[in-house]
Amino acid sequence: MTAHNEKLLDETYETLINVALGGMPLQNIDGLLSDQFMAYGTAPDEELYGYNSFKWMVERQWAELENVKPEIKRHQKFKKLFSNANSALIVEEMEIIVGKGDEANAILLRLSTIMEYTAEKWMILHFHGSTADANTLEGNAWPIEEWKRRNIELEKMVAEKTADLVTKNRELEIEAALERIRAKVMAMNSSKDLDETSLAFGEQLRKLRIDWQFSYFWLVEEAKNENTFWITWPDYKTSITIYTLAEAEEYFNECLISWRAGVKIHDNYVRPEEVQEWLDTYQRIADDAGGEAKKIMVPQTFSSGVYYYDAMMKYGSFGICISKPATDEEKNIQCRFAVEFERAYTRFLDLQKAEAQTREAQIELGLERVRARAMAMQKSDELVELVDTVFKEWLKDFI
Repeated sequence: MTAHNEKLLDETYETLINVALGGMPLQNIDGLLSDQFMAYGTAPDEELYGYNSFKWMVERQWAELENVKPEIKRHQKFKKLFSNANSALIVEEMEIIVGKGDEANAILLRLSTIMEYTAEKWMILHFHGSTADANTLEGNAWPIEEWKRRNIELEKMVAEKTADLVTKNRELEIEAALERIRAKVMAMNSSKDLDETSLAFGEQLRKLRIDWQFSYFWLVEEAKNENTFWITWPDYKTSITIYTLAEAEEYFNECLISWRAGVKIHDNYVRPEEVQEWLDTYQRIADDAGGEAKKIMVPQTFSSGVYYYDAMMKYGSFGICISKPATDEEKNIQCRFAVEFERAYTRFLDLQKAEAQTREAQIELGLERVRARAMAMQKSDELVELVDTVFKEWLKDFI
């Protein structure tokens, strides 16, 4: 190979590099691509045939670099002539640095180029560009460790997404239960409806898979010297037991203290060896309820101890007794149920007040009719008619 031909080879190769990577105008490559030119770029879709596809690749590369010329460090690895010095293979490794300082990123490019000498010039027949996979550890043929790491990340992401979906579905489930309770509360037309409404609380807790042994509303009425337990049992029957304030301070003073202090939820635990004493204390509840309560309020039910929780609200608490420690989620749900019961009991008091006012108005109207009949008496023998009027009005008011 003459020195002239070798110089032409190097110049043609440098033109390829400078047009493809150095920002040299594309027209400089005109006439240097073989009619049989075919090449592979570094991207999966960079399979090139002829000048137009080469031009497309170069223009895309510069668009991605935002026309900022990269720094290129070059190392020729291999150069060989064959076919009577009419063909050449050049292999080069390049470090392409994009950006500056902390924002600089380096890409390792390996480029293999085949050229042929024809019609007294070197033509570019083929090149194949590849980037070394930065994820492949030295000493490995494949990036297996990186694949493992990405699989772990993917599994973690799937687990997080699944957990998020479970959380959102659970929240929808809880909100649906609360909405059913709100609907029940809004449907109350009489204070007598509170009993049926209270059953809905226990029922919805069960639907949320909180398996209580009994649920209850504890109502504190200090002005009346009363602490009322309104209890729902597993057979969905209710019972009511009333304690005086003095009894409350003796039997469950810690709950009273927590309620007065505005504590959100009060945890109670009775150890197995103290269960019988606890049952003796609350024997009145079992006696008042009878039926299913008698089966529940026995030591065998509480072999691991008694776990009961009071979610406080304005009028007392909404409580549950369960066979194991409550989770944070269960406590949170119980507190949300307590808020709804506070609304229910407020509505109950409003209805009770309205009923009392209606009742008072009815009594007053009856009295007015009696007064009118008395004032209409003209003779003593009309007393019988007056007594009859009194009796009829009494029947309206009390029967």
